[in-house]
Amino acid sequence: MIYFQTLYTLQLYLDQLDLFKKKSKTTTDLVCKICNMKFSDPERTTRHMIKAHSKPQKVKKRLGSGKYD
Repeated sequence: MIYFQTLYTLQLYLDQLDLFKKKSKTTTDLVCKICNMKFSDPERTTRHMIKAHSKPQKVKKRLGSGKYD
């Protein structure tokens, strides 16, 4: 087991392991495949794809389910 005397030495060790570094951004992750809109973050691209290009779910109305049906 490894023990660290200070928080700084722990941070140095973790930096060497590259576990908590940001992943490199590729240009394909930053562009919408449908409308070619560009984004600064891959998460923003996926959020845009869901909100802008997904079809809304159709709600089926049943007869007699409303107050005046």
